[in-house]
Amino acid sequence: MGITKSLAKLKNLIFHKRSSVTTFIQEIMLFYLLVWSVSPPLCVDEIFRIIALGCAVGWMVLSSVNGTLRMDKIHKLALVFVLLIMIIALIEFKMDFSMLVKLISYYMLVLAFIINHSYEKRWNELLPMILFCMLLLIIFNLITFKELMVDSSLARRIAKSDETLYSYMRRGVGGYSLIYTQVILFPVIVLWTIKSFSKHKIYFAFGAVWIVSYLMFIMKAGYSIAIVTSVISLIILAFYRRKSFIPALFVSLAVVVLLVWLIGYVEPVREFLLRLFNGTTIAKKINDIYNSIHGAETADSIESRIIRYLASLRTIVRYPLIGSLWFDSGGGHSMILDTFAKYGVWGGLLYVNMLYCVPIYIKKNITDIRDHRIANSLIVSLVMVTVLDSVSYEMIFPILIMIPVLLSEIYSWRTKADALSAGQEG
Repeated sequence: MGITKSLAKLKNLIFHKRSSVTTFIQEIMLFYLLVWSVSPPLCVDEIFRIIALGCAVGWMVLSSVNGTLRMDKIHKLALVFVLLIMIIALIEFKMDFSMLVKLISYYMLVLAFIINHSYEKRWNELLPMILFCMLLLIIFNLITFKELMVDSSLARRIAKSDETLYSYMRRGVGGYSLIYTQVILFPVIVLWTIKSFSKHKIYFAFGAVWIVSYLMFIMKAGYSIAIVTSVISLIILAFYRRKSFIPALFVSLAVVVLLVWLIGYVEPVREFLLRLFNGTTIAKKINDIYNSIHGAETADSIESRIIRYLASLRTIVRYPLIGSLWFDSGGGHSMILDTFAKYGVWGGLLYVNMLYCVPIYIKKNITDIRDHRIANSLIVSLVMVTVLDSVSYEMIFPILIMIPVLLSEIYSWRTKADALSAGQEG
């Protein structure tokens, strides 16, 4: 009997140590994924992407080993989705397995979606990682801003994957993925910074520094969608009171249409904006919008962008249910439209459910109207970025991991404040 108990204790001890080791390795893997997501130097070479994919898969394997892997039906369906798109890609490219690498954004989304679910009740464990990633974002924002002072078009040229500019990225200069990752993070970090003022002064100072570095970056980089989206998401966060996000989307669309109309037909507004953004690529964008409206030749991608959107929409209309599969593809400038075009309603809705899982979770599970404001702000930011542009695979882990950690911290502060208030009333 004593030997049996001893063996049982030894077994439990070995299992506990094994579980502790695997948990530690998982944390290292997730830490790499988060750092990789926000670091331009790690986005240059293929080896870093392979390591990131290996870490994501390894995290799932170790979760299965130590029993922490949590998957509902939708997560299993997401794994089936990945398998199907791999088969479709192999058929489309005549069994060229090298083309499977191009699907990395889908792999990362599915894996991040599963990791998100597994950490649902223990986001606080990841807070130190998220704070470190915010510090990296501040550093890369300032490095990029410094380089943009010399060449204001640098961030836009980096976004086009010009190999001659890889030396800049290795020094920490960011482009598309660095900017648009933070566009989506912006309303959450603003709220986190405001709420931390009375709770944690160091966090408040840290958040304020990030906000300043971010604003310096996007204003100098001249990404018009980033600037407009940031302004709209902030307005919704501060003033929008409805539970539904649909009116917020219509308001956002109305703001964009109004801005285009003002640039095209109200000369004092156009002149004011040109003076305000003199010397930046935004001024060039303003002139391109004006020239497009009045039928003049433009040097920008506005016309090309519209043509690509229409190509995606035509494919969606032609293959609405199952998508074009290997027969056709979208226009290549909108991740949401292109996914619906390629994989139909079944793939498009699943993709949206995964990418928008954080605001969807808030909508389904939290009744406080204050939380619906941040959910609506997040949805609008995501729609503006993912419908009007392509989703970079580096953006996925900040969206599905960083955002819920910061929101969890905000909820924790509120719960403590509500408990304290109830105690004082009692």
